[in-house]
Amino acid sequence: MFSQKELRDFSSTSVPDLCQFLFDLSPGHPLVQKTGTDSIAGEALTCSEGGGRGRTPMVKRREITMKMIMKRWLLASLALSVSASARPVTGQERNVYWGDTHVHTSYSNDAYGFGNVTVDPETAYRFAKGLPVVHPGLGNRVRLDRPLDFLVVADHSPVGRGAPIEGARNTPEFRETAWSLYVDAAERNNDPGTFTAIIGWEWTFMPGGQMLHRVVFTPTDAETAKRFLPLSSRGASGPEDLWSWLEETSDRLGIDFVAIPHNSN
Repeated sequence: MFSQKELRDFSSTSVPDLCQFLFDLSPGHPLVQKTGTDSIAGEALTCSEGGGRGRTPMVKRREITMKMIMKRWLLASLALSVSASARPVTGQERNVYWGDTHVHTSYSNDAYGFGNVTVDPETAYRFAKGLPVVHPGLGNRVRLDRPLDFLVVADHSPVGRGAPIEGARNTPEFRETAWSLYVDAAERNNDPGTFTAIIGWEWTFMPGGQMLHRVVFTPTDAETAKRFLPLSSRGASGPEDLWSWLEETSDRLGIDFVAIPHNSN
């Protein structure tokens, strides 16, 4: 439909300039003729004083104007499409990383209740890095064919159900000690450029038995991560409580968080 020269001209024209060019086209321009459009420019609009068939001149003028506007945009869309297809595609370098943002260990209430009493965060990182581990249920050695690039140990909050810690689980001392175990494990296994151990947990919100959970993680360092405790959903009225906590903690410590809605099971 268009010559190679026209395509090259389009490919070197900016979008604003191209749109202005289209609006300024005269009825005799080759592009107008090629698209079957009888007129593009606004000054080419004409209408008789007689409305015809009972229509007033104003109504007739409005109908013609709307038709011409539609023709302008149709031609603009066509030209922009041709321009886009004529431009060379330049690839941008991208790296694909494989990992898991939702892994439970023996320190998580559900995994521990299902019989996992051996695979702690340290073992989970070991498995993710492609090293052999003992399966908690089968008892045989297993390993990944290809190591992961990153891992988030996202045990349910309050964390530390199966952690080797003495004392009542609901005390601040227990929670602080348990959280330090997670943070220290991530710090030991983090290997920049090779494997990323990301600190996180799962916010376990269950209104009326619905599992509206959120996996939360942060790229912060171990020292900063120990300055907060994972938020529990106990007493929460909705995800807004989590959002408020994340915003307040982020402002206080100058760190970022990512919260991923979990499936409703």
